[in-house]
Amino acid sequence: MNLETVERVVALLDEFPVSEIEISDAGSRILVKRGTPVITLPASIAVAEPAPEDQPQTGDAAHEAQDNSGILVGAEIVGIFHHATPPVHAGILVNEGQPLGHIEAMKLLHEVTAPSDGRIAEVLQEDGRAVEYGSILFRIIPE
Repeated sequence: MNLETVERVVALLDEFPVSEIEISDAGSRILVKRGTPVITLPASIAVAEPAPEDQPQTGDAAHEAQDNSGILVGAEIVGIFHHATPPVHAGILVNEGQPLGHIEAMKLLHEVTAPSDGRIAEVLQEDGRAVEYGSILFRIIPE
């Protein structure tokens, strides 16, 4: 299978309401699963953070979350994170489904949206930064 085939399979996940697609062809196999982009934690549960010496220092966006209450919006795929235009910032109100940014992977853009109405408490990733599956992008306080 070539890269074009993989890109078409990934695009099928956005087009149809399925959670995974598996294709086998002449000894090759590809399995693509839809991730879960939202992680909701009660205030009493802390998110495990790497030790400070393990964290890359990238300026203002490198700060740790002071309070882990609210809804943590995580990356559902590996790629390059880009903020929405205009970018959202701490303190603004967002509506459920509102675009917060997108993740670029394999020349495809995967939209990151607000999982519920609320106020952005923190923006935890810089524009143009590589993110992994589960990387926390935003913290939203429901309103």
